Amino acid sequence: MADKPTSLTPAPQGYAGWLAELKGRIHNAQQRAALAVNREPVALYWQIGRDILTAQADQGWGAKVIDRLAHDLRAAFPEMKGFSPRNLKYMRALFVGRQVLLNAGGEEQTVGPDAAAFRHVLLSHGTVERDAALFTASSASASTDTP
Repeated sequence: MADKPTSLTPAPQGYAGWLAELKGRIHNAQQRAALAVNREPVALYWQIGRDILTAQADQGWGAKVIDRLAHDLRAAFPEMKGFSPRNLKYMRALFVGRQVLLNAGGEEQTVGPDAAAFRHVLLSHGTVERDAALFTASSASASTDTP
């Protein structure tokens, strides 16, 4: 006589709870891995934004330098996407937005890149009101372990 398929075999006592806990840990690990993969690009975007803002202030360059920078970065890295003038402006806004987010919270914190700040920049450039964007970003920031 053939064995029953595994899916038809009754689960032992406590198995369902144990399986649910195990699935939860796997799901959390997948989410942490996805955040870790995104951490480096967001850090790079934040640094580029900081560098653009600093160069504009120090050198007295206007907004047109972003168009030039976009052209030069696209030529230097043709296989990469994301160096359009609009994206470079978002990178600059990421840096500024992170500072605004920290100042809005009223707490002294280390200024650095994170996914919550990036979401804040995207939300604040959309149709979402500023207060809602700040709330969403600060809530997300509280749930991550990045600076």
